[in-house]
Amino acid sequence: MQALEQKYQIDISIKGTGVQLVKDLVLQHYPQAHIRNIEETDDELEKREDIKLYKNLKSKIAPGDKVAGYRVRAGLSITELAKLTGISHTNISAMEANRRVIGLRVAQKLAKVLNCNYTDLLEV
Repeated sequence: MQALEQKYQIDISIKGTGVQLVKDLVLQHYPQAHIRNIEETDDELEKREDIKLYKNLKSKIAPGDKVAGYRVRAGLSITELAKLTGISHTNISAMEANRRVIGLRVAQKLAKVLNCNYTDLLEV
């Protein structure tokens, strides 16, 4: 779904359940809004790994920044992540600050809890 406002164009994409509810709320508060439904199938979407920009950005993000990003996405504090992985919070803090190298076994422990691929957390 895309919501567009004439004076100030706003582009919003929403997927999943509740799309109709959001659409109704937008129209309730902004009756002049033009909303388009865009249906995309997986066949039409390009895999992010094939996009040049993604590859370029991925190579420039430090492993510690990735850990921090995945941790925030998971809604965990450093202390909570430490308890779930068995890694001390001081080590996790040092890894996130890119002061400590993330080894293979540590990357695997973190990836399991953070629901990501452990290779994303390793320095290439």
